[in-house]
Amino acid sequence: GRSFLEGVGQYLGQKIRTVQWNPRYLPKPNGEPGDATVIKYGVDDRDKIGCTAMHWAALNDRVEVISLLVRHSADLNLVGDDGHSALHWAALKGNLRAMLALLRAGARVDAQDNWRFTPLIRAAQNGHLLAVLLLLQEGADPLVKDEEGHNCLHWAVYHRHHLVVQWLLRQPGLRARVDEPDTVGQTALHLGARKSGREMCRRLLEAGASPAAAD
Repeated sequence: GRSFLEGVGQYLGQKIRTVQWNPRYLPKPNGEPGDATVIKYGVDDRDKIGCTAMHWAALNDRVEVISLLVRHSADLNLVGDDGHSALHWAALKGNLRAMLALLRAGARVDAQDNWRFTPLIRAAQNGHLLAVLLLLQEGADPLVKDEEGHNCLHWAVYHRHHLVVQWLLRQPGLRARVDEPDTVGQTALHLGARKSGREMCRRLLEAGASPAAAD
């Protein structure tokens, strides 16, 4: 019969070209010519960029595959070579169903990748408002910073995601620290003035940002 991950591979189809889903056949040591043994993939096996079936299911919003992998005890907090977890990938794409399935199964909400991005930062960078709200509801910390000192508000301002900024500023902890600087001293208002225009700056000033903050 088919191996477990052959079935998973059929779910994911042609979108996953970096993963060899079929069983590998290797010659047995000292075996006869043509004699081979089947080495089947496990649920946590990785592809050439260090990702698992869980990553690809999250990226493609395949909740049925996530559920299947969870039932077979897959580790949903494993990270790829770039440090991304499956939840990072789901948040980056704004895949709400996959995010909810991962969070309910125990995914770490504030996991950080190689750049110290959290799933919340990834969602904010890409303007996925509902993903941001889901992560906040599930306890994501909006004050966590990446390696350059940027939190989710900095990134939402930088990329001009007005609705995301509006909702982030409703978070009491973040609003109280709206002038939080990055590693070079720039606040969200500095980034807004440089990248995002008058309306964004007005929104930040109304939330209490200081126009006198120096970088």
